[in-house]
Amino acid sequence: MQIKCRSLSSKIGDVKKDGDRATVKVTIKTYDFGNGVKKAAENAKSKAESLAKEGKSAQEIQKQILVDVFKDMISNATDGGKSFSREIEIKMTKTNKEWKIDTMSVVDINNAVLADMQKAAANLK
Repeated sequence: MQIKCRSLSSKIGDVKKDGDRATVKVTIKTYDFGNGVKKAAENAKSKAESLAKEGKSAQEIQKQILVDVFKDMISNATDGGKSFSREIEIKMTKTNKEWKIDTMSVVDINNAVLADMQKAAANLK
């Protein structure tokens, strides 16, 4: 499982440099973790209802759901291989002879690497 979570591919595209500022286009391809979260949440609701009907305690249900959600999320995300792809634009600034990634670009990188998993989790109802 660690291998799948760490596996992604990237391709550097256009690089534009203007003094101490640069923009780099990068395409990131990874597993669809956002979709995995959505499907895992759907499965968790029906699983919780089923366990409640069996008379399981709230604590037992919560424990089982946490385990199942994590397994489902990884399984659903990785079933289709690296199906999530996004081109992002990374803005960088040279400070003290070192190139640093601008803060907003870090957010874009995280969203691409995690295949919008955070957005999917935030939209769960």
